[in-house]
Amino acid sequence: MSTFENPTVDAAEASEALRGLAHATRACENPADTYTVLGDVLAGVRSLRHVLDQLATAHGTNRVRAYDDAADQTAGATFALTATAALQPAAALPDGGA
Repeated sequence: MSTFENPTVDAAEASEALRGLAHATRACENPADTYTVLGDVLAGVRSLRHVLDQLATAHGTNRVRAYDDAADQTAGATFALTATAALQPAAALPDGGA
């Protein structure tokens, strides 16, 4: 069950649910069910876009707290901004952007 407060737990749950869906959709016995499945998957994709946007923002906002393995804050901030730059177009992909 979603916590709505713990992103690590909720991400693991979403991953497991998608894995289960991948297995379950191998054999859709009732073709009409595909419309319901597609609607729910679309809702999930829209939520994924918000997640990617929020992760991009978090990396940019918290770049002052980022360090690399050698404890170099400047390098850590650069890596955080690189992650932000990669996440932003990824967030647009579900809507046909990028």
